Amino acid sequence: MDELQMGGSRIDGPGMGGPGTGEPGTGGPGMEQKRLFWVRGVIAFAAAMAALIFIGAPLQFAFGIWGLLLSELILLAVAVAAALVIKLDFKQMLRIKAPRAGQILGIIIMAISGMAIGSCATYIMLLILPQAEQTLEAFAELYSSAPGLVTWLIVAVSPAICEEVLHRGVILNTFERSGFKGKWPIVLCMGLIFGIFHLDSLRFFATALLGMILAYVMLETKNFLLPVLYHMLNNSLSVLAGLLQPIDTANITESLDMAADLTLSTIGTVMIMAAFALLGLRLGARLLGPKESSLSVEEAAKLTANRKKTRALTAVASILLFVAGVVCVSIQTAQMLAA
Repeated sequence: MDELQMGGSRIDGPGMGGPGTGEPGTGGPGMEQKRLFWVRGVIAFAAAMAALIFIGAPLQFAFGIWGLLLSELILLAVAVAAALVIKLDFKQMLRIKAPRAGQILGIIIMAISGMAIGSCATYIMLLILPQAEQTLEAFAELYSSAPGLVTWLIVAVSPAICEEVLHRGVILNTFERSGFKGKWPIVLCMGLIFGIFHLDSLRFFATALLGMILAYVMLETKNFLLPVLYHMLNNSLSVLAGLLQPIDTANITESLDMAADLTLSTIGTVMIMAAFALLGLRLGARLLGPKESSLSVEEAAKLTANRKKTRALTAVASILLFVAGVVCVSIQTAQMLAA
């Protein structure tokens, strides 16, 4: 699991299968079953959650960071078993190819930007939820329970492999085979599932956002290596931050108390940060897509139109966030000056 997270090409649409094959969008035998194929992914997710709660959690409680590693291996075993039971094609489920340099750069930009937005969401939750201090204490204990390299391997690398096989491998594959129109319903569902998966109200929005981005990366690139890389970078940033600046719960609690007195200003600042991070997220996503030179004239025209629409939506959202943030900070500042 992403224990240190504090803060996807077009999917094949209907019509990909041939007549009588039973594939989504064909009208052949078994079409209704294919439309509900995502249910099998949800069942696999439920099995993974049961294993995590009844086996993984006790192991983590008993063995700390080593229990976390065992939990990740259990999740991997559940994912492989589910794929065998559902009869998924492993080559199709774990599509691997060499990424372009631009795609790797895009993943790096998206990981940094997504981490910033997730951290903003988590910070706001820290001001609201009473269990924040206990959560921070748990993180502090995790950081200090093993050498840095071991911590990185267990907290950053193992989830990037084990959890991705389950979520972007098994579960996402069942959603793709269910004939959803477009990738966004799948992205939203995968985000919700990933948020629930972490069983942490403090980090729900951050992990749900992470799940959405990872699903988008997989759907956009059809390359399993890229969500794995994104996941590893995301967790690595948290591990690095924790190792370079160990968590002091007393100082953070004091900072949170001070921030609570400036809630409007704090939220405004967070919104301004999120506005710039959203632009970075879009820039990174732009680098993931196919090169126009590799597409037909019709496909290139459609891609260009979609990119223009996405740029416009991103710009509007960023401007609204920025303006709202400035207004919040200005109101709080005026209130302090008037007091």
